[in-house]
Amino acid sequence: FDLLFFSLGTMLLFSTGLILYASLFTSAEARFLLTTPARPDRIFATKFFSAATYSSWGFVVLGIPIFLAYGAVATVPWYYFALIPLYLMGYVLIPASLASLVCLVVIRFGLHRRRWVLTGLALLAAALAWILCAIPVVAASPPLARQVAVVFNSTDPDSEKLARHYAKARQIPDTHLIGLECPTEELVSREVFDSQISQRLREILVERGLLAGSPPALQIVRKPSIIRYLVLVRGIPLKIAENPALGYDPDAPVHFRVNAASVDSELALLHGLYHDLTGPVLNPVFDGRTDESGATITGEILKVFRLDGAKAADVQRVIDETLEAEKTGGLAGRVYIDKRGIKEGPYKLGDDWLDAAGKAFEKAGWDVEYDENEGLFPYWHPLPDAAVYLGWYAPHIGGAPARPDFRFRKGAIAYHLHSASAVTLHDEKIAWCAPLVSKGAAITMGAVNEPYLHLTPDLGILAQCLLQGWNAGDSAYASEQFLSWQIVFLGDPLYVPAPREDVDAALARFSAEKNPNLVWLQRRKANLLAREGKTAEAFAFLESCLQANPDPLLVDCQAGLHEKAGDIGQALKCHRRAGDLFTDDWNRARTAFAVMRLCEKNGDSVGAADAGEKLLKQFPTFPGRAALLERMIKWTAGTPTDNRTAAWRRELDSLKAAEPPAEKAAQKETSP
Repeated sequence: FDLLFFSLGTMLLFSTGLILYASLFTSAEARFLLTTPARPDRIFATKFFSAATYSSWGFVVLGIPIFLAYGAVATVPWYYFALIPLYLMGYVLIPASLASLVCLVVIRFGLHRRRWVLTGLALLAAALAWILCAIPVVAASPPLARQVAVVFNSTDPDSEKLARHYAKARQIPDTHLIGLECPTEELVSREVFDSQISQRLREILVERGLLAGSPPALQIVRKPSIIRYLVLVRGIPLKIAENPALGYDPDAPVHFRVNAASVDSELALLHGLYHDLTGPVLNPVFDGRTDESGATITGEILKVFRLDGAKAADVQRVIDETLEAEKTGGLAGRVYIDKRGIKEGPYKLGDDWLDAAGKAFEKAGWDVEYDENEGLFPYWHPLPDAAVYLGWYAPHIGGAPARPDFRFRKGAIAYHLHSASAVTLHDEKIAWCAPLVSKGAAITMGAVNEPYLHLTPDLGILAQCLLQGWNAGDSAYASEQFLSWQIVFLGDPLYVPAPREDVDAALARFSAEKNPNLVWLQRRKANLLAREGKTAEAFAFLESCLQANPDPLLVDCQAGLHEKAGDIGQALKCHRRAGDLFTDDWNRARTAFAVMRLCEKNGDSVGAADAGEKLLKQFPTFPGRAALLERMIKWTAGTPTDNRTAAWRRELDSLKAAEPPAEKAAQKETSP
């Protein structure tokens, strides 16, 4: 809007100047009028108004509908419309006056000092060229980066350091960095939140023109907000304490008579939308109610994310690895869905959400593994190449993700649904959010207090939005139905985990760039072909890929497609081949378990035992060794001639005798 009227004003200045010059100084009519008794100042005034009229009539015709339309859609007082004619008059006369002054200066000095004038014009042209060349450098921030404000704790040096690191990485302008002098503790009172965080932050944002505020007396219209995303950096408090003294809405359900909330969820309403502190507030952008640009349709909110973790180093790694993941095409790897196997009742909703997320990833060609058991993925369960982990319901990190050697792939999305999964973000062993970040997750989320299941993010919506190419910030807030509540989102809101691009075009680009994630995209392509019923074409595609690059992940993909097609023999053959090609322990373990499962399904207990024995030789530190030995003994118990059974029993007895009682209790999980 500003640029439009600046351009029109510049055009008015030049057009009026040219018309004045032509009508006053090169016109036969002007020379004739000067020979008449008419006063020169009257001649000049007539020509001036004539030139202004000729040059500005188009601007007036164009400008009036623009002003009226703007007034119709913006919050403007009645006198805005009354002042439009005066504003247009000034906008016409000021450029015309400047143009006439320029003409007089040129005539007065230019004709006699042409060399100086030409030199001045050359210098002016050079200066303009330099400015134009410098503009991309000055305004190099990407469009979304200019819609982010980063908030840090000015009393915490690490907080400011991390904020500046993130701003530099995302090219966020320095004026969008805001330091608040506030407590460093995670829990603050409502009074401290209001005075030191919410009100102060709003004042700064409005002062800097980043957030819409009440229009001052001399401002005709309320300026729109510039920022859409608010990033809180480690050091900003996490949650607001319950305060019974504030009272509760007597009409609210008992479980909503709560005024404790996450700092983040309250700041999402910083635009000034009034809300009762009792219970949650409906999110106007829930379920993706935004236009194609991401602009809110039904109301203004800020999409608040948090760069936080147990250590400052964890936060810096999240910032860096997120950008590294984007450079290689975003997410790549496997999806793991840890359900509870609930078939009915109100808590079935959690499993339904996990199912919907898994199906969305499958539809997009991803490899998805589900655990239908009540417990977590067992401690020994292979989770190699984890790009996405979604599960529930344990109070603290456990199962396979808790292993010391477990790491997510760069840019991973991880979430464990629990009532207190974000009760603290500063201990890598408590709850889930901080531990997941310490394990390498780029995006996670959780609750600081009891949120109730149906008030937590809808994982099906989250997955669909991410897979449509939305960034993490827009996807997260499309999935969360309520604000002024308990949820926090961790990570970089600008991160786009799954850029929207045609798979074939992406394959060509990845191949040309020698992208390390090419093999994962090839797997997606094969899975998509198989989903379309083009199984033969999928196998032919994988064979052509293997000729160029004999990667075990491609052989593993062949095994999966054979198994889905019901060809157990070929699936076993490919799994065994992939197991021989893999060099890392956990991918070997994954293929070994696949072989054991299929052999057992085929009634080949000896083959299953052979696969288990091979795994234990290749992976001597496998954490589920004792449980696997029990299965192997069971498989060979019916084969008296198999003399391995006795040796396995002796090893199992030795392991059980050496295992501390506390560890026995901790490792009580489903056996392999």
